[in-house]
Amino acid sequence: AETNMVKSFGIMLVASFIASLATAHIIGYMLVVFPASSALRVAWTSAFWLWLGYSFTYILTAPAFENRPWSYVFINGGYWLVGLLVIASILGIWR
Repeated sequence: AETNMVKSFGIMLVASFIASLATAHIIGYMLVVFPASSALRVAWTSAFWLWLGYSFTYILTAPAFENRPWSYVFINGGYWLVGLLVIASILGIWR
């Protein structure tokens, strides 16, 4: 049973890493598609809209379907927003 748990954790870790790479790629692509005077501004704007349109809207359903408290929504929503802004900052400064 323990080996299955370790294997599951490894698969989840790899999937999470791939998802992070995909998110970084999308933000990087938006930097190319939407050139502006400030790459950092484009990156942050892209990160915010990705967060609002995808991450936060998914987390927002947790109280209704998973019987989670609203604090869960705000803590997890904030976590994802900060994560996306960090990725966007790295890409925006790098560009």
